[in-house]
Amino acid sequence: MPELWLAPLDEHFASQGKGIHDFDRLIDADWRHDPVLQNVRVLKLYPSFVHGQTDSRLTSLFRTLRNADVRLALEASALSPTAYCRGQLKSDGTELTPSLLQRIGHLGGRVDYIAMNEPLLHAFRQRDHECEAEIVHAAAVAVRPMVVEARSVFPNLKVGDIEPIGGDDRIRPFISSFRKWTEEYRAVVGEKLSFFHIDVDWRRGGPWTTAAQNVAGTMAQAGIPFGIIYNGVDTDPSGEGWVAHASQHFEDGRVEGLAPAAVIFQSWAEFPKKFFSTGDHDSFADLISSYLQGGPCN
Repeated sequence: MPELWLAPLDEHFASQGKGIHDFDRLIDADWRHDPVLQNVRVLKLYPSFVHGQTDSRLTSLFRTLRNADVRLALEASALSPTAYCRGQLKSDGTELTPSLLQRIGHLGGRVDYIAMNEPLLHAFRQRDHECEAEIVHAAAVAVRPMVVEARSVFPNLKVGDIEPIGGDDRIRPFISSFRKWTEEYRAVVGEKLSFFHIDVDWRRGGPWTTAAQNVAGTMAQAGIPFGIIYNGVDTDPSGEGWVAHASQHFEDGRVEGLAPAAVIFQSWAEFPKKFFSTGDHDSFADLISSYLQGGPCN
């Protein structure tokens, strides 16, 4: 069974009505005995959530995670889409600041993972006039300060990467650089990526599982755990539609023999609106339950 990560967007710290409305129930839930939550091994948060929450609620959340032996991850930009100055890529330090990490520690939390959000993609977009080797090296150099700074607060945290794939050939040159990226990151930062998760652009359609299998093979050769973010389509008009699409996505992966080390159930769009199920097949809990039962949600 893959390691299950949960990464819901809290509507109170999102824009335009996006996110779930019952995140507070997650904070107070008994994760050890909840039939869905007891299977989650990592909770991934957005920095905006940590910035916006009160000390008391964060303290409660961290206590809940400790009691359930659930690890904490933060997803953040290590390299912004516009971080390019005088011919050099610049690390984006606006999300994972030392003060944010220190606040987590002071309130009883521990950051176990940092998931960098698409640094390689951003590097290619900023320096697409250069050769692959130069772009990949520049990206590794740019993210290193963020890794060092985060380790000054949590010395044992692990750092991994999230990069997108599509279902067609339009970003194939970018995907082909993943092997070089893992090598360059190790050379510059001094360690392997702790994981590599893919974010599939479901809107493009096409044989995404073929690209995913290729990336999985690359990561296996590099000794890096491979994971897949399973969610719906950003434009889904309802929670039920979002869950149905997400369910079909992981079922397609199973049919094609994908066996990731981690499965990440994550949202950043308007739906779903809730984590806990009310029997309408429109929640995170419905989606995860169907995954655990080995079939699509219907």
